[in-house]
Amino acid sequence: MELKDLLVGPLFLMLIFFVAYSIRNKVTNNLTRKYFIPALSLKLFGAVALGLVYQFYYKGGDTFGYYYNGSTVVWNAFLQDPMAGLYLIFTKNCEINSEYISYMSHLLFFCDEGSYFVIRVAGFLGLFCFNSYSAIAMMFALISFVGVWNMFLTFNKLYPTLRKNILLSCFLLPSVIFWGSGLLKDSLTFGSLGLFFSSFYTIFIEKKASKRTYIILFLSFLVIKTVKIYIILCFVPAALLWLFIFYNQKIKSRVTRLLLRPLMIGVGMLFGYLAADYISKEDEKYSIDNISTTAKNTSDWLTYVSKTDKGSGYSLGEVDYTPMGMLKKFPAAVNVTLFRPYIWESKNVVMMLSALESFFFLFLTIVTLWKIKFKRILSIISENPIVAASLVFSITFAFAIGISTANFGTLVRYKIPIMPFYLISLLIIRYKGVKRKTES
Repeated sequence: MELKDLLVGPLFLMLIFFVAYSIRNKVTNNLTRKYFIPALSLKLFGAVALGLVYQFYYKGGDTFGYYYNGSTVVWNAFLQDPMAGLYLIFTKNCEINSEYISYMSHLLFFCDEGSYFVIRVAGFLGLFCFNSYSAIAMMFALISFVGVWNMFLTFNKLYPTLRKNILLSCFLLPSVIFWGSGLLKDSLTFGSLGLFFSSFYTIFIEKKASKRTYIILFLSFLVIKTVKIYIILCFVPAALLWLFIFYNQKIKSRVTRLLLRPLMIGVGMLFGYLAADYISKEDEKYSIDNISTTAKNTSDWLTYVSKTDKGSGYSLGEVDYTPMGMLKKFPAAVNVTLFRPYIWESKNVVMMLSALESFFFLFLTIVTLWKIKFKRILSIISENPIVAASLVFSITFAFAIGISTANFGTLVRYKIPIMPFYLISLLIIRYKGVKRKTES
């Protein structure tokens, strides 16, 4: 961060709050209005906190790579030649233009489509704030907030009695505040996932679609697919499963509904597989045929980085990176994502916070299984399509990143998309289970 951040940052902060107060009544109701500004404040705090931690604790990192070797290059190019700056923002990644080679040579992620998309966004936003890191980071937080707020509103429509619990899941988890708010890929994908989720609900469940909703669905899908395609590969099958279970429940005849449920769930899973296969075709690394190789390469690379930098690596033991070999590690991979690092595995303050958060998830899971009982939990899941979809998304995603990450520091960032979905699912199960007990 630089001196201009002390000048431009506060001005943008005031502008954001001015706009937020101006539109609050349009995007809230009497029950959600009081949460709007505090939730936004937490996201903005997370953006600034992430920058400070990276600057003074880590002494560098991805966020400054996107800034100094990304948006700053775009800004300097724009000052010398506005067309050069705009070209760097809108050109295809890895497409060399000799006229602008002096700028392109300084772009760290020019041939990485996902990372370069972050630079495009940061570079574009930097044009409106004199390339102030703090202002860009706060605008990334704002993008994330818009998506997560829509996620909160959607869950609130479905379970209004659990409003405070949903708010906790969406906005108050430390990892979500910190890693899902700053100048990183995670802010864009997390916010886009919230928008994709809410627009999917509006279009296919509520059936209240407008042109704007379809545009939001398409754009949010495009952002996730470009930056972190594996998120959408896990979410789309879960969303289609949600859809099939939801419409199965609309069948009035109980016998017909029960007879068709396995078929509809099976068709939903098949459509999900086909959708994931189709989406992945544009990225060979994540095609169905190559995904095991990608998992192995990612794991090997992050293991090497952990050892080189004396980082917080973990091991699932010897892994055979074939479909069956990886499935054997399914329980361990899901466990490491949702419930580790354990408290005794913490090596620093940042990891300790993650460990306490993981312990909370583990404790809540065990208590839910103990109090509600497995048979009743299955019944609740089958009767609540959004719970089924959220758990399918959470568990498949947990497996995917757990088996391929091999580093706790990276894992805590990668897993934030599923944290609200998993926690909300647990809280709904507990609520429904306790309610059934009192009614019986």
